[in-house]
Amino acid sequence: MLEKLIEERARLKREAGAILDKAESEVRGLTPEENESVKRCNTKIDELNGVMEQRVNLMSADKAIWDPSMNKIPNVRTVKGEDPREALRSMANGQVIELRATTDPQTIGTAADGGYAVADQWYPKFVEKRKDANIMRQLASVDKSESGTMNVIAEDTNGVSSWVSENSEIAVAKETLTRVQFAAFKAARIVKVSAEMLGDSMFDFANYILRRIAYSNGILEEAGFVNGTNSGQPNGIFRAATSGVTAASQTAVTADELIDLFHSVGQMYRRDGVWLMADTTAKIIRKLKDGNQQYLWQPGLQSGQPDMLLGRPVYTTSYAPAMTAGLKPILFGWIGGYQIFDRASLEIQRLNELYAVNDLIGFKGVSRTDGDLTDTDSVRVLTMKA
Repeated sequence: MLEKLIEERARLKREAGAILDKAESEVRGLTPEENESVKRCNTKIDELNGVMEQRVNLMSADKAIWDPSMNKIPNVRTVKGEDPREALRSMANGQVIELRATTDPQTIGTAADGGYAVADQWYPKFVEKRKDANIMRQLASVDKSESGTMNVIAEDTNGVSSWVSENSEIAVAKETLTRVQFAAFKAARIVKVSAEMLGDSMFDFANYILRRIAYSNGILEEAGFVNGTNSGQPNGIFRAATSGVTAASQTAVTADELIDLFHSVGQMYRRDGVWLMADTTAKIIRKLKDGNQQYLWQPGLQSGQPDMLLGRPVYTTSYAPAMTAGLKPILFGWIGGYQIFDRASLEIQRLNELYAVNDLIGFKGVSRTDGDLTDTDSVRVLTMKA
């Protein structure tokens, strides 16, 4: 029974992955139908994970009753010669083991140090929960890196073609390329859990730990992706973006300035462009009217859909600059020009001794990521008067 659940989960993962790969290869976002299909697959995967946890919980209650087919569970690496059938029992009993995707050739962490890569079935949950706390992960381009650094060749300027008459010399028009180097900045925290909670909650403690680490890492990442300094953290999109318009005021913007910002972005980027700003800035923009006393801001027509400004969606983040002299509070364009690179694995380390005097166990979570604007033409910001 458990083997069938695993096979069904793998099928759903392949189905969702094929949809995402197709959209990525065509350099576009998901269509509404594709988005619903991916959501359906993720929902079913979460349901299957719940059923599998309950099944393993029942099986681990009696070590004498264990399906031999458990030996066939993929991605389970035995620890110190441990029988594969005992691997999931170890996790149920509060021990951290390594469960890795079969396609990952690396080994991260050692038993002696207590650090192991997160289980294959946990990592998708981690990504999904980070998105809940990180608007940039929904809008930017996200890829994985298998090394500490990643070099990306970005196009700086395009060569220009020209009409040439017969027998005339064809002018040379060079493409200008630049290299963008991505590091692997570390986001980390420790969660302390009582021994009683681990003993009583069985599998629930893992979800709790991941949820807390994912949420706090997601908040930290968004701050970096939005307005990071590029020193020990990502280069934020607001800092990296070129100014398209300078406001006449230090504390206010006009409808005409927003229209100018909209058109400062190339037409090819406007088609998929979005607005990004702080909620306090959005509050001010919502009150702007055009010459006919009509609000520029249009509320979303359906639940869950973003509001619209000049026909394009509006997203807010707590980490966008304020509408203050010299700052850049409003961004417009295709945020897919901002690239996020994640290291392939999240590392969880169990700290057995550090908090033992209080009968607590610590779990250290570390993720490594970086982000930068690789397509500098894709977005523009509005700069307040200095």
